[in-house]
Amino acid sequence: KLMRISGYWNSMDLSTAENGILIHSCGHNYLTNTDGINRPHGRENYLLLYMHKEYELFLFGQERTPQKAPAGSVVLYRPGDRQCHYYDGGRTAENYYVHFSLTDAALLESLPIVPCCIHDLEPSRQVVEHFETIIRELQRKAPHYRKVATARLIELLCSVCRKIEGKHHAGQTTAIKSVSQIINLIHEQYFLETTLDDYAQACNLSKYHFSHLFKQATGTSPIAYRNQIRIQHAQELLEESDMPIADVAAAVGYENPAYFCDLFRRIIGSSPRQYKQQHSR
Repeated sequence: KLMRISGYWNSMDLSTAENGILIHSCGHNYLTNTDGINRPHGRENYLLLYMHKEYELFLFGQERTPQKAPAGSVVLYRPGDRQCHYYDGGRTAENYYVHFSLTDAALLESLPIVPCCIHDLEPSRQVVEHFETIIRELQRKAPHYRKVATARLIELLCSVCRKIEGKHHAGQTTAIKSVSQIINLIHEQYFLETTLDDYAQACNLSKYHFSHLFKQATGTSPIAYRNQIRIQHAQELLEESDMPIADVAAAVGYENPAYFCDLFRRIIGSSPRQYKQQHSR
């Protein structure tokens, strides 16, 4: 049976909002097997959920396959978003929630909390303390309780944003290091016919994400970058050796001499034969 500890603002009037925020309610739920929420059309306000213990299963939009949100996860719903989440485990699960309205939706738009999405973060005592303070303020209603509760909600949102950005930055840093390793690999093994999928898999990234990061780092695509490195080595061979054009092409990774000649002309501005005549030593 679901058990709930809640606190309420005691007003639905947005004119009572503090700093553009009106907190409707905040609470701490204890969930047992099959406990959950199913609101096909959501609510008229925002809902921020934090999974404190165990997990919950979520269905977003028209999805039929649930996504699992482990302890530490955060989910934000906008007004009107379908809210469907439940727990099917054997132990007691716990979550925290806060319902709130905004006088201006732009207050949330600049934040990295993507709605209807599971933000899988590490469990945080700080986040729990923010929720507990909001609940306590709304229950006791001491002087200025609305200001205190609102200030804590702002701190809560900022804390969650920092965790999301920190995780994203850490992931980006790891990915960028992996891309840097691929750049070094291309310089060392430019003559191999490694595919884009192979490069991306070596970084544990999708080929689209890998290509995006690679272009950010180099200004061009992985294959175009490798072509440039190959042509640089071809220039050296044309200048310093008597190798036939076809052998030069094969040495830098091109089985098709005609393709090599066409690519060389596009990058350098002259054919391999013309270049050799102009630069041979």
